[in-house]
This record gives sequence, structure tokens and C-alpha cells, in this order.
Amino acid sequence: MARTPPSRETRSAHLAKVLCESVRAQRFEEIIDFGPDEIEHPVKGERIRTMPYLDLAVIELGADDRPVAAANALLSPDYPDPVAVEIDDDWGTSSVRWKRWDGRAWETADCGTEDAEGGSADGPYRFMSPYPACLHKLMVAFRVLRLVDEGVLDLDASHTYEPEEDDRPPGSCRPGTRTLRDWLDRMISISENQAGCALIKLLHDRGEIDAMHAELAGLGLRTLRLDGTNPRSGGRWRPGRVTMTALDTARLLTIVNGARGTLWHTASGAPVDGGLLSADSRAFLVGLLLDQGYNEVLSTANWGRADYPAPGIPHAVSSRWVDPADGTVTMPDLAYGRDVRPWQGAAEVTFAHKIGQTFNSGADAGIVRSLPGSPWRRYVVVALSNLGIRFADPRFAGFTRLPASYPGQVQFTEKLAGLGRAIDDALAAMNGR
Repeated sequence: MARTPPSRETRSAHLAKVLCESVRAQRFEEIIDFGPDEIEHPVKGERIRTMPYLDLAVIELGADDRPVAAANALLSPDYPDPVAVEIDDDWGTSSVRWKRWDGRAWETADCGTEDAEGGSADGPYRFMSPYPACLHKLMVAFRVLRLVDEGVLDLDASHTYEPEEDDRPPGSCRPGTRTLRDWLDRMISISENQAGCALIKLLHDRGEIDAMHAELAGLGLRTLRLDGTNPRSGGRWRPGRVTMTALDTARLLTIVNGARGTLWHTASGAPVDGGLLSADSRAFLVGLLLDQGYNEVLSTANWGRADYPAPGIPHAVSSRWVDPADGTVTMPDLAYGRDVRPWQGAAEVTFAHKIGQTFNSGADAGIVRSLPGSPWRRYVVVALSNLGIRFADPRFAGFTRLPASYPGQVQFTEKLAGLGRAIDDALAAMNGR
């Protein structure tokens, strides 16, 4: 007799328990902090004084790529034991009063004062949304490809970037000419800031920033905002102004992943269709995400298998970045220095993802699909945190500055990769196939 699959509510409740247990098991309170600023003087690493902020979401997908379960867990000074928020019918949440990121507020275990867009004024939870860093490039890519599908832009036409000002992020506002396809490639696969500025300025030039916000809000993704950027350069990406939340980002990636028909209905009853991007645009963007070269947050594939850092989501590195001579991974600004070839064939999943990193933020968002012969799972996972480059693992307690002896300059706590692996293991076990 065929077994009746668990209901959405039952499966989501179990997924919420998995997320909270996975976060709890990492013991983020043990992380070492090397100081609040990128200063020149050595700072002795000491145990973190304030629980970090972590916004973690997973949307589990069925074989037809439709959501079957979702969960969103929050960790913060207010919630040192992670809490799972209620998931609405549209796979979002109206239970959180989102606050704009304020690093000084976090230092004092406060939750900030300014409300962010898209939150609930009377929700039972309040949470300061971590700065997404370069994760915001997902929004930009989605909007640009929507314009390609509408015939407004041409992927293979040349686009010249001529900034009128040079501002944030430093050194990225260099003029240049490339095809739109190449700008998108470099913005996603290697997270090039020049490409990010070029495409944000392109959207400003065409009056598309407000239209992007309106479309995202119309899809129910009201926390995804690119506010405060400079229309004359595409720069000036500011914490607290550029905002994303894990569950809304996961829903955006669910749309990118694609499915036939309606994925959900918004609060106003409008259907959200899985075919918002054309098949060509969807394949192109997912391909760029599969080519992501910085596997450093929820995954640590660029190091292969070693005693450090801990293994994360078990995917392979894109062959684009693996040196065929020695098997090491090399990015434009970073050589990881370890032969990953022995582990490439051991991958269990693909991970089409984008990371974000600054001194004070670490984020990762992607689509996970199991490979043939591996336990079946299919899900979207997003983690947003303030655990950037300033933070390290307990093994570095008492050091003055992080040692340079580790190949690839491990830039994030391995606890984030451990979190990715714990979630992936749990999803594989939940499916039991």
C-alpha cells in the first residue's frame, strides 16, 4: 500500500525543527571576533561577546519543482536559542518586524531602530536583517533578464559602462565595454563589483530600479530592496539600505529555478508563475550560479576534503576554476592551493548559488539538486548573517590576526559550512529515497 506523503504543515514543522537543531549544533557563540573595524593594528582574537545575527531559510521542492515545505529560523541576541517563524500560505512570513542593519546596535545587543521595508508592524518577532553584501546581485540579474525577455535588452549587444562618479565599492567604478552576457557572467560567477556597478547603473539609466522594486513587491518579495545606490555610478551599496531576507531570497530563487504553473498566490490573491523567466534566461542564470567560483560559506568545495575547513554542502567545483595540471582552484584574486580532483567525483548534489561577503557580513543562497545515485533532495537554501571576515573559529582564540598559513585564506567560520552540511544531510534523510 502506497504511503501517504506528509502534509505541508507536518513537513514544514519538521523542517523548522531541523533548521533550529542545525543552528544550535554549530554553537555560534564560540566564534572568535577580531574586532569591529578593518584596522591596521593587530587585534587579539577573543570570544564573540554578542550572539550573531543569522537569518536562515529553506524551501523544499518536490520533483515538479513546486514548494512542498518551508522553514525560516532566526538567531540573534534576542533569540540566542534559534526560533522558527510561522510560514504563510504564500511561503513567506508576516511574523517578523524587520529592522535595517545597524552594526553599532549589534555591538550593544540592540535590535536597531529603523524599520525595513516588507516587515510586519505587529509581528511577534523583531529581527535586524543582516547586510546581504553581493547577494543583492541576484536581484539585479533577475531584473536584467526580465528586460531581456521583454525585448528591451539584448544579451549579446555591447554595453558601455561610463560612471560619472567613483564611489562605493572602492575601485569598482572603472569604465568598460562588454556584452550584457559578459557583464552578467562576471557579476554572478566571480562577483565582480565593476560588473555589479555597471548593471545597477544600467537599471538606473532606464528608470528600472523603482520598476524592479514594484515587481518584486508584486510577487510578495517586499523585503528585497536596492535602495540608496548611486544612479551616476551604480555604486554606494550601503548596509541598512540594500536589504534582503532569507525567505524572500529563497522564494526569488524558487522562481528562478522554474516550475510549470502557479507557485503561490500573493496576499492579494495574485498568482506567481514559475515561468516568469523564459527557459533560455532561466538556464543562463542557473548556469552562472553553477559556475559560482567562491565556494566559501555554506560549502567549502574549493578546499576539497581536509581537516580544515569543515565540509559543507557536498557539491563539486565548476571545472572552469580548476587547474587541470594540479587540481587547485584559482579565482581572479585568490588561489586556494589544494588539489580538489580526488573529491570532484564524490559530489552528491549540484549547488547553483551566490555568496556575499564583507568584513561584517557573510551570506549564501542557492538551489540544491541531488545527482544521480545520491540520496534524493531538492531545495533552496539561504543564509544571511553578520559573520563576515572579522570572525574566525575557536582554534584561533588568542591569535593576533588570522595566520596566513592556510591556503586560500579561509575567510569565514567553518561553522557556516557545517550548517550547510547539517541541513543537506537532514534533507537527504527526510526524503529517504
